Amino acid sequence: MSSEFEGQPVENAKVIRFGRHEFDMSSNLLLNGKSVVPIAPKSGELLSVLLEFRGKLLSKDELMERVWSDSFVEESNLTHHIAALRRVLGSDGDWIETVPRRGYRFRESGKKELVEVVFRDEEKVTVVEYSDEPLTISRLRSKTALFIFASIAIAAVIASAAWFATERSPSPLSYGSSTVVTTLSGSINSIDVSRDGRFIAYSWSPDKKPPKIYVQMVGSAEPLQLTDAENDYAPAWSPDGKQVAFLRRKGGVAGIYLVPALGGSERKLADLNSPSPVGLTWAPDGRSLALSDVGSTETDIRAIVLFDLSTGERRTVSRPPADSYGDFKPSFSNDSKKLAFSRENNATSQIIVSDVDSGTETLVAVESTFAQSLVWSKGDDAILYSAKRGAVAELFSCPVSGEQKPEKVAALGTQVSRIDSADSGRTLIILNSIRDMNIWQTTIGDNGRSDTDAKLISSPRLEEYPAFSNLGDRIAFSSDRSGTDEIWITDREGRDAFQLSQFNGPVVVSGTWSPDDTKIGAHVSMGQDQDIYWLSTSTGYSTRLTFGGKNFIRDWSIDGKWLYFATVDNNVSKLQKVNVATGEILTVADNGANLGAESLDGRFVYFVKLNEGGIWRVPSGGGPAELVGDGSQFAGLAKATVITGRTGLFLSDNAGDPRMVTDFLDLSTGRLTKLTGRTRPTGLSFDISPDGKQWLSSRTDYLASEIVQMSAK
Repeated sequence: MSSEFEGQPVENAKVIRFGRHEFDMSSNLLLNGKSVVPIAPKSGELLSVLLEFRGKLLSKDELMERVWSDSFVEESNLTHHIAALRRVLGSDGDWIETVPRRGYRFRESGKKELVEVVFRDEEKVTVVEYSDEPLTISRLRSKTALFIFASIAIAAVIASAAWFATERSPSPLSYGSSTVVTTLSGSINSIDVSRDGRFIAYSWSPDKKPPKIYVQMVGSAEPLQLTDAENDYAPAWSPDGKQVAFLRRKGGVAGIYLVPALGGSERKLADLNSPSPVGLTWAPDGRSLALSDVGSTETDIRAIVLFDLSTGERRTVSRPPADSYGDFKPSFSNDSKKLAFSRENNATSQIIVSDVDSGTETLVAVESTFAQSLVWSKGDDAILYSAKRGAVAELFSCPVSGEQKPEKVAALGTQVSRIDSADSGRTLIILNSIRDMNIWQTTIGDNGRSDTDAKLISSPRLEEYPAFSNLGDRIAFSSDRSGTDEIWITDREGRDAFQLSQFNGPVVVSGTWSPDDTKIGAHVSMGQDQDIYWLSTSTGYSTRLTFGGKNFIRDWSIDGKWLYFATVDNNVSKLQKVNVATGEILTVADNGANLGAESLDGRFVYFVKLNEGGIWRVPSGGGPAELVGDGSQFAGLAKATVITGRTGLFLSDNAGDPRMVTDFLDLSTGRLTKLTGRTRPTGLSFDISPDGKQWLSSRTDYLASEIVQMSAK
């Protein structure tokens, strides 16, 4: 039976079905089984073009002409939307095939049910099944098909409405101005608020001294020191406000201690299995303490452990899998019957709620980065947590049912490290870590030792990852002086700074300049993904080269066509390179390969491994790796530092004297030379001038902590 749709091209369709997916072109919604995912309009156009020409290779130019026929865009727009489609397709993302240097195509599967095109009006549904001919309309399906499709469409509308309601529902809390409770030099590493909200206990390390426990009344300027031992941290108020529990590390052994809230004699409650337990918290009913500790000495994965204050019994109440980092940041519900905690792995957090008695776990949310702190709502029906998906910490709320996505409640700032609350989030106590980090220049004399040391680039914020241009006339660096992490450029004297990038939120690490100084490599972190970019040094325009995973910028190839980067997956690293023009990615070395630099003739890549000694090299086009020398030098990154110069690698063995550069690998000859008397400047994130006479390093000049109170409107 024919219809009025017969012979129409696929772009006039309303719905395209393939496998378990159903794409509604009119609303840009993709139905993946039972979930509905919105797709950007251009991503939808791109998907429909790929489906229309299924199995046919389409060049990048062809795709850009069809999708962006009315405007001029860079090629990075295409790669961005391809990556977005793969993400929403999930495990089916490999249907979109990349053919290096040529283009993309929708894979042929040989399945007759692969592609169906549905045309519908108010009364009719027309479906075209997969065939070897171009997709056009040929017949009308029965009323049964109409009923099935209508049911799916209604489900999609309902699901999408629920999705938008979740995304756009008003925030349960809205916060006003904040008040500074105290600002102290040094580092505060943990805080806890008494249940009446009047006192704050914290662990403070003034002037790099070991941390002690202090108590301070909100509104008072003077803290009261409660402890005076080697290493005290993680204070936890008793529900009645009369005592403070805390953790102490001493001689490689950790334990739980109690001290009166106004000072007095301490009492030890128990020794713990792990030498570094964390996250102590007191149940509101006063009967138990919870913390993150190993359940036994047979494992190093930390779980949530309950300590019964009346019997001294310890009970492990969470079950982290063997491949996770463990369970952290326990938080009791107001009725003490449930525990929320963060299960962490590969820079992600699963927010889990566990029944204290039965141990039954409910996954509440999956956060794309590490959650900082967890707080229960007043009715125990939601969890508030803070997390940094980029450079700015944000506050999120998610129902404990796990049936809705976390909702952003407030932006907290770039310096937030922890939050706490005594009234279920109505008033937040926020711990800010304030660090002034600047870039220093050290001039190295002929004797290999420091002649002069001077601050070169500074602001009241963070200045990191300096990099000399190849001509030596400019310096690139990362800074949050504008409010978020960006890449900046100054002249050789640290003057005339200007902002190059416009990422507006992620964590940004500046890398090295291309050989012709027209580009800068960088890696940019948003949530669990950390991707490689290059930026034009004249316009600041950025091009994304990787899409997902943990990728770390390394160095440029000698010809400037490739960017080297390390990828870490499940704690195993490999060294890769990406073609900056085509996006083609090649693996150079695996099995722990991490830092690498190309020889000056471009024939070899020299690299080091995370957990294995020696310096290695591999042909830049791929091949077997071989040791340089006898492998006795440089015992891996855990005990050494590699500083890349223009002509070679400087190696510092931190197992010995971390201030001494002990070896130099010449990238022109591949020869490893023992150095004597060369002092490495203090600080982090080094770079060396092209003439080798100046070293740049990023140093912390000031460290302070600030406790802030923020109240809901």
